[in-house]
Amino acid sequence: MKFEPHDRVVHGRRAGELRTPSTFDERPAWDVLWDDGSHGTVFESELRPEFPGPKTKMPSNVILRAIRFAERKHAGQKRKVTGEDYIVHPIFVSYLAARLKKSKNAEILIAAAILHDTVEDTDTTHEELTKEFGIFVASIVFELTSDEAEIAKVGKLTYLKKHLMGVSSYALFLKLCDRLGNLLDHPSEKQVLETVALLVHLKKHRRLSKSHRAVIAEIEERLAKLSAPV
Repeated sequence: MKFEPHDRVVHGRRAGELRTPSTFDERPAWDVLWDDGSHGTVFESELRPEFPGPKTKMPSNVILRAIRFAERKHAGQKRKVTGEDYIVHPIFVSYLAARLKKSKNAEILIAAAILHDTVEDTDTTHEELTKEFGIFVASIVFELTSDEAEIAKVGKLTYLKKHLMGVSSYALFLKLCDRLGNLLDHPSEKQVLETVALLVHLKKHRRLSKSHRAVIAEIEERLAKLSAPV
């Protein structure tokens, strides 16, 4: 099977079986990403096809609730280019977060990754998230929510450069995972150039953790592939 630059692959229940995001509707969203270990269901991107997925037990209650909440809120929404159900994107971002950072707050980060677009792209409120998932998750999602009015005023790149300087370490990590996920999914030339400028700015002006640098390394590898001659 030949992989296109945007391909993200999910191993199915039978050894060697390949699934793409377009087949997700065959199984509940949580089962696509989180598995009980008996048949090795994991996301893999073409960035690290040899990298084993996160070793995990059944998802915790907060992760299951986050997935069900996000599925409900994003119901009917589609990815612009692929036409896939929008839920595919936050689920994929949560996988990247689980793979690239080990933390005592892993469940919080994974839940926040799954929910990261709910305030920005649905009718979800910060108060609703706080009630459902607690202040920690809600605060991270709030940090990841763009101010559209400010973007309209100063431009997206200028806004992001300023915004990412002030967010928490966890929020920056998830924002980088989100950016990596978007670069794996039919990125526009504008997105690619914007990403290059953001990375230069962050590396020059922001203190970066080991986890931040791990995601940045994969982003840079992806950018190199996108710019390579066909």
